[in-house]
Amino acid sequence: MIKLLKNMRRKEVLMVLLCTVLVAVQVYFDLRLPDYMTDLTTLIKTSGATADILSVGVKMLGCTLASAVLAVGCGYLAAKAASGFSFAVREKLFRHVMDIGSEEMQDFSVASLITRTTNDITQIQMIVAMGMQMMIKSQIGSMDEVILCTKDGKDLMIGFNPKFLIDALRVIDDEEVDLYFMNAKAPCFIKDEEQSYIYLILPVNFNAAV
Repeated sequence: MIKLLKNMRRKEVLMVLLCTVLVAVQVYFDLRLPDYMTDLTTLIKTSGATADILSVGVKMLGCTLASAVLAVGCGYLAAKAASGFSFAVREKLFRHVMDIGSEEMQDFSVASLITRTTNDITQIQMIVAMGMQMMIKSQIGSMDEVILCTKDGKDLMIGFNPKFLIDALRVIDDEEVDLYFMNAKAPCFIKDEEQSYIYLILPVNFNAAV
C-alpha cells in the first residue's frame, strides 16, 4: 500500500494536508459542544436570563453548523484526492500494459486486465477516501460524547480508572445516575435515592500518575 501511495501527486498530497487541517478544526468545534452544554444546563437549572440561554444556544448551533460544513468539506477533499490518486494509478497501469509485448500479453486474460483496471483500483480509491478520514481522526483523537448532567457544589478535578466506572454503570438500568463526590482523594459513591444499590469507586492519584 505504501508503494501505491507513492503515486499520489502533489495536488492530492495538498488536499490530504488541507483535509487534516479541516478535521482538526472540526474536532475543536466538537469538543466545545460539551462545554456549552454544561453552561446551558447550569443556566436552566439556576433560572438564568433568557438572553444568556439563547446566547449559549446560538453558540452551540454555530459549532454544530461549522462542524457539519467542515465534515462536508473534508469529505469532498478526501473524495477528490482519492479520485485523483486512482486516476494516476490507472494511467500508470494502462501505460505498463501497453508496454508489454504481444507474447507476454498472451499470458493475461481479458477478464483479468479489466478487473485490474476497474474493480481493483476502485476498491483502492474507496479505501483511500474513507480510510484517510478515519486515520486522521484517530491520530487526532476525535472521540467524544455529549452527556447531559447537573452539578451541585464546587468544581472538582478527579479521575477514575474507566474500567471500574464502566463496570458499575453497565449494571445500572436507571436512565439517570447520581454520583457523589467529597474530594479528589475520597471514593466516589454511585447510588439511588432508595439506596437499592451502592457502588464505591476509588479515584486515581494524578500526582502518582504523572
